Amino acid sequence: MKKNYIRQIQTRTFFIGCGLALALSFWQLKYGLGLIVGVAVSQINFLLHQNYVDELLFREHFTLSLFIFNAMINYGLMILAFLTAIVWPHLFSIYMVALGLVMIKLVVYVSEVKLKKKGENHDRSH
Repeated sequence: MKKNYIRQIQTRTFFIGCGLALALSFWQLKYGLGLIVGVAVSQINFLLHQNYVDELLFREHFTLSLFIFNAMINYGLMILAFLTAIVWPHLFSIYMVALGLVMIKLVVYVSEVKLKKKGENHDRSH
């Protein structure tokens, strides 16, 4: 179930991000491009973090160097996304990059709230 849930979250985030980016691109191209950059970096960080947590929890393999390396890659990619918007502000909106970076977290929160509400409604009906 865990892998299916994670794949579902990633797919949902990708399609929401791409659809929103396409819609925003009709308004201003830099909004759509900024959102795509943010969503792409967010997806990459999510995959890297997932592999790291699996290694840590299920294989009980923790090393300080791996932790530092993972943090540097994670934050480095986010800094690179923001720097892209800073260097080329006419192509990428920094606000949309930020939204893209947190989009996967927003999708997880909304999905969890829906699951919790569905569980509460199921408990009340019995």
